[in-house]
Amino acid sequence: MLKNIFFILLLFPAALCAQQAECIYTLSGQVIDDHDRSPLSFATIMVKEANKSAIGDSLGFYIIKGLCKGEYSVVCNHIGCDPMEMKVKIKDNTIQNFYPEHHEEELQNVEVKSFREEKTTAGSDKMNAKALEENAGNSFSESVATITGVNLLQTGPTIAKPVIHGLHSNRILIIQNGIRQEDQQWGAEHAPELDPFAASKITVIKGAGVVRYGSDAIGGIILSEPSPLPHEAGIAGSLSSVGMTNGLGGTLSSQLQGGMKKWKGFGWRAQGTMKRAGDAHAPDYHLSNTGMREFGTTASLGLKRKKTDLELYYSFFYNELAILRASHTGNLTDLENAINSAEPWYIEDFTFEIQNPRQVAAHHLVKAKTVFHLKNAWKFETQYGFQFNSRQEFDIRRGGRSSIPAIDLQLQTHTLDVVAEKTGSKNFHTIFGAAGFFQDNYNVPGTGIRPLIPDYKTGSAGIFFIERYVRAKWEAELGARYDFRLLNTQKIASDNSLYEKQLAYHNFSGTAGAVARFLEYFSLRTNAGVSFRPPSVNELFSEGLHHGAAAIEEGDENLITEKGIKLVTSIEYTRSAVAEFKLLGYYNQIFNYIYLQPQDELRLTIRGAFPVFNYVQTDARLTGFDFSAKMKTVSNLFLQSKISFISAYDVAQDDYLFGIPSNRFENNISYERERWGKLADVDFSFGVLNVLEQKRVPAGDFAPPPSAYFLLQVAAGFKIPMAKNHKLGLQVAVENLLDKSYRDYMNRFRYYADDAGRNFILRLHYSF
Repeated sequence: MLKNIFFILLLFPAALCAQQAECIYTLSGQVIDDHDRSPLSFATIMVKEANKSAIGDSLGFYIIKGLCKGEYSVVCNHIGCDPMEMKVKIKDNTIQNFYPEHHEEELQNVEVKSFREEKTTAGSDKMNAKALEENAGNSFSESVATITGVNLLQTGPTIAKPVIHGLHSNRILIIQNGIRQEDQQWGAEHAPELDPFAASKITVIKGAGVVRYGSDAIGGIILSEPSPLPHEAGIAGSLSSVGMTNGLGGTLSSQLQGGMKKWKGFGWRAQGTMKRAGDAHAPDYHLSNTGMREFGTTASLGLKRKKTDLELYYSFFYNELAILRASHTGNLTDLENAINSAEPWYIEDFTFEIQNPRQVAAHHLVKAKTVFHLKNAWKFETQYGFQFNSRQEFDIRRGGRSSIPAIDLQLQTHTLDVVAEKTGSKNFHTIFGAAGFFQDNYNVPGTGIRPLIPDYKTGSAGIFFIERYVRAKWEAELGARYDFRLLNTQKIASDNSLYEKQLAYHNFSGTAGAVARFLEYFSLRTNAGVSFRPPSVNELFSEGLHHGAAAIEEGDENLITEKGIKLVTSIEYTRSAVAEFKLLGYYNQIFNYIYLQPQDELRLTIRGAFPVFNYVQTDARLTGFDFSAKMKTVSNLFLQSKISFISAYDVAQDDYLFGIPSNRFENNISYERERWGKLADVDFSFGVLNVLEQKRVPAGDFAPPPSAYFLLQVAAGFKIPMAKNHKLGLQVAVENLLDKSYRDYMNRFRYYADDAGRNFILRLHYSF
């Protein structure tokens, strides 16, 4: 008996070693979002039968060691994704990737301590679908301006464009669904022609030199992105309606989307918006001729396979905007009186009718995109875009010619982007690509007026490279870009001769930055960007009355390229259940800064009397900071604060810069509950906006800056869960609650009238 026991003890280690020798295999791979093929960080992978598991790293890579040969049930779990289980046969070291479907909307009330790799180290802020829903009915620019550090450059109540850290127009790139928006954005009164209802997320990148999108983003970038197309059978949709008392405005928007059971991976979406408003009103009078009409629609088709993604996209946007009648005067005395008067010289009863002066603009965009997923985690992407933009501006003209536009422009733009991207490396993320565009701008004959800007054709080609190094606690980024641009212009000179000029520009731009995460909830990021912007056609060749701006503008063809260096540093604390804050500081040095300078002249023309502005060049320095914070106090009560401070200086002239936003403070108190009886997402809020007087102004403006002002606003909203996946949301809000009279320094019509008064808003949103 003792011999048998001794013999078994001798054999047991050998048997154990033999078993261990067979269990030497590994299972590894990457967890990747099925929608956009981005890595999903810190997913959990579990092998059921072996009772072994692993947690993926920041790029989604995982490895499980010590597996024997056989077939296993492997489960992948990630926050915001449905669990994914599959059978995996282990015969050798095995690689198995997982492609769960990431649902971003399910993360709104979840505190996530891990992170996903950033798109850029430059400071950025986002508006998600919930924030866009709360601002439904506002223009694209008005929605974006709810982000700290973003202001509005207004031309009356109907026209607004975003200003990021004091810069706007051609210094801001707007990317609509991956395509650079080209819609005569050079004009200070040319609002972006896109529908905010078409986006599910808007991101504002506040750094410069983000080389993937272009070398001329001296001010920043705005990304407008729709949600990924569905790829499962079924139909979903939404219907939104908005009513406003100021201007008696109304908006109706709907969306349908779905997939097909027979065509796995196929998705589609159709969306449309209609908007109408009459004359807005200030507290004491109507702002005559400030109505508007607007229509927008988008359509998308997509097919997603394991190795190939295809997408077709079309959007159309049309608007007709009235221009404040009081901004146009007949002679110099009337103009001086209008500027010095407390009320507009022209006031009529409310009407929906849109009269001259007015603008009519239409914008078409077609996009075709293919993505090939290659071996070794390489992704190859090609994207073609075609845009057609038409703009007509109608002035008050004599002799029955008011139906003939004073400005009639047509702009065609072709863009092509080719990008190769590798995310499969352990820590490195590589992107390189090429981008080009060709543009043809044409003045339609028959206006009877010499064009404000000449006909022109321009082409550009660029190449870029970005390398990112990503670790769990920090990441770094380095990017470089080279662009060449050629501009050909033609115009009829004052002596009726043909004047032609060709200009060429080539520039290098770059960016470098890093992000560090520490103490669990803190992160520190810094980014430096070098950018270059050639002067635009209006800055070089404008010559005459820009009726929408109610000003005479004169260009200078000797202007040279702007060169900007911007440094952005921010510290963030994010603990969504308790508090979150962000402090961002920036320094932007712009050499050869081009701006529209008011001249000491009011000029009388056959079309009326108007102030004169010239495009001039100087060296500028813009510095400031943005601060935003939200903190939970007691029993679902939250305090929120936003501060935006900017100082802009003309270094060459030793003076302040013209046209820079005032410093502002916004404080809000809200009561928020996820559930209140049968209601969901209950929110009551009260806010105060304080805008200081802009005292940092150069001499020579036509009127002194307006006084400081404060506005009160209240809002209340909730959602009613209905049948499965059906919800009805309702919000009531009041802007300018006290109906306060004020004028904003960044409203170009502050010379003639007050800003809009009290506005009651009702928003309804039904989703299924």
